[in-house]
Amino acid sequence: RTRKITSQEGYLYFPVTRHPDPKEIETISKAGEIFLETRHLPEILQPGLKSLKESLQGVVPQDAIKSLPKSYDIVGDIIIIERLLPDADQYRKEIAEGLLKFHKNVKTVLLKTGKVDGPYRIPIFELLAGEDRRETAHSEYGIRLMVDLSKAYFSPRLGYERNRVASLVRDGETVVDMFAGVGPFSIM
Repeated sequence: RTRKITSQEGYLYFPVTRHPDPKEIETISKAGEIFLETRHLPEILQPGLKSLKESLQGVVPQDAIKSLPKSYDIVGDIIIIERLLPDADQYRKEIAEGLLKFHKNVKTVLLKTGKVDGPYRIPIFELLAGEDRRETAHSEYGIRLMVDLSKAYFSPRLGYERNRVASLVRDGETVVDMFAGVGPFSIM
């Protein structure tokens, strides 16, 4: 886990923890030409953070760390926090920065500030950290959706259910997707 596969001059270098035995070399060789190189050391990876709590140690008091949200949604490269408990709320910016460090692919952290309301059920968000935007590309079950959280309600928690329902559709059936939002059922 402290090394990574590297590419150099047309060769791939796979780090191993021991020298492969002859039978393993024969099996691997069936996939293509293999050379054992003991002098090349792949790039050493910096150990990653194991948890959000770890990324906040020394930045946020223990009471606030104990009050961190147990879950949050990731839509594309945007994290949505439903709510923060009072002990953690005053450290909202630090928590959001910690989320950005922990999730390297995330660019924006939003906090849901109002309940889902109105005819389009669009929540109100407060930017906590990162880029000030609400639009992202979200992937699930082999489809890619453009989602603008300021214009349409979307929950990644419903992904399994969308896939389950879509798998029930048979050839020749007519399906109407009323109130489609960003269209995940229709696209699936």
